[in-house]
Amino acid sequence: MLLTIALLAAVAEGGIIPHSQFIFDGEKGGAGLIKLKSDEKLRLNVKGGEPKEGDPVILWNCGPQNHELFKIEAGHIELAGHPGRCLNAEAGAAAGHRIITWPCSKEDNDQFIHGKDGRIRLKSKKDMCINIKGGGVEHGAELILWPCADKPLPNEVFTFNDGLIQVKANPEFNFNVAGGNVTEAGHLVLWTCNGAGHEVFQFTKAGELQLQAHPHLCLNAEGGLAPGHRVVAWPCSGKTNPNELWKYDSKKNMISSKELPSIGFNVKGGAMEAGAEIVLWPLEEKQEL
Repeated sequence: MLLTIALLAAVAEGGIIPHSQFIFDGEKGGAGLIKLKSDEKLRLNVKGGEPKEGDPVILWNCGPQNHELFKIEAGHIELAGHPGRCLNAEAGAAAGHRIITWPCSKEDNDQFIHGKDGRIRLKSKKDMCINIKGGGVEHGAELILWPCADKPLPNEVFTFNDGLIQVKANPEFNFNVAGGNVTEAGHLVLWTCNGAGHEVFQFTKAGELQLQAHPHLCLNAEGGLAPGHRVVAWPCSGKTNPNELWKYDSKKNMISSKELPSIGFNVKGGAMEAGAEIVLWPLEEKQEL
């Protein structure tokens, strides 16, 4: 009841119902994630992870990529998707040296211990910890080696969670190999989840919404432009069919049909949770689905 009242109030004020509001974080002409405005941890995702024609588009939590997934193995912190590449204090175990990826070895500067206090120490020099340079938990902040504080500080306390090394004080941020460069001496930075190939999209000049990693697949209104029809991945027609042409309004945070602007992307049933399907619906509907 309270949710219904809130939704009606939002529409009465000239707004769009929350389950039709999305944020596209890509630059103009570039690729990006499409996030639910009311909960940016949820974003559009082609269900199943290996996109093929007919797969539905749903809301899901970010799927991490190989350059931000790690495992602890025999004293090393190893890239899970690239065995043999480990975290390493660049040019030796000294304060201020960057944390990079490097072929695993038995040198002092690439063997670490993750302690119960959350700090990641050098195995050979337990007074040296991995630290967020400057203390700022923000995109692009570098990871360096630094003397451990007398008491654990937020910029040196981390948790391992399903392969992600997260900042305990702000788990949205995790270790990331800058630029995805895992074959050379890529340096480690903080970043939020980048998104996997089945959840990064780009708008074409015509208005198609392609999967960046699978540009032959576009988001398509299954069965045509009508309320309740699912949004699915489908081979791009190349003929700019009306049911695969979309327009993003960054002020209203909505994705509407170019052919029929009154309808657009909506979370089915208003269920703003992982697994909910994306369907077409009137964008200024005054009642819940």
